[in-house]
Amino acid sequence: MLAGRADPPLAENLKIMIILEPIKKKINEMMRLLIINGIILVLLAVLITWNVQLMQLILALIVLIVAYSFFYAAYKLWTLKKLL
Repeated sequence: MLAGRADPPLAENLKIMIILEPIKKKINEMMRLLIINGIILVLLAVLITWNVQLMQLILALIVLIVAYSFFYAAYKLWTLKKLL
């Protein structure tokens, strides 16, 4: 052991794990959001190919979903920044 060391290595690892736990949760939330948005976009792409008349409505929904995902991702990054 080192003479001037106050914390044992196990305690340091525990501190790091406690710090990283909220970051892991936020990353998992972001991954879930991106997967859900991807599924919605695939379903909308299928609807576009089936019915041409709904294309304008579906394209507007796609733009809204992409905009929402950008805002949500920015919010999650902001919360991660606050944690650090």
